[in-house]
Amino acid sequence: MIYAGTADLHDDVDCAYILETVSTDGDRCVVEFRNEKRRGKVALTASYSYAREAASYAELLGSVKPVEAEQVASIKHAVEVQADAPVVAAITACIREGINGKMELKLAVKERAGVSEHRAVATIDLYTGDDPTIHRWNYRVRARGAKIYHLLDRPAGEAPATP
Repeated sequence: MIYAGTADLHDDVDCAYILETVSTDGDRCVVEFRNEKRRGKVALTASYSYAREAASYAELLGSVKPVEAEQVASIKHAVEVQADAPVVAAITACIREGINGKMELKLAVKERAGVSEHRAVATIDLYTGDDPTIHRWNYRVRARGAKIYHLLDRPAGEAPATP
């Protein structure tokens, strides 16, 4: 027998899943099982929801319901949008204040939102585009290739969908 440390268990099984919590909003929790190792025909992912509060273990088990992949994708998207909200607000405020060059914007957002430069740039890029129903801002290329950002106009009272 060759010992592999913490990988030993993974190496000794035919099938392994990682359990990840997708959402804990409301009275139900949604989890996703993601296959990490498989031999044979097994699902790559499986998602379930269960009651967050149950009087007994039997009630907890009885509350488990499968969740369709489309619903899980929608829930994940909503969770990501919620997580991005403070960074998006910081970017929007900076652009309104005239901090609109990509390098200056990245540094100001890092400071204001308390995120890494990588996260600031990733969020800037994620919400950049021409479609005001999806994106929040776009840029124009100026002298020496500088990207200067501007907010997109949206129809009144309509919050943009997110990418």
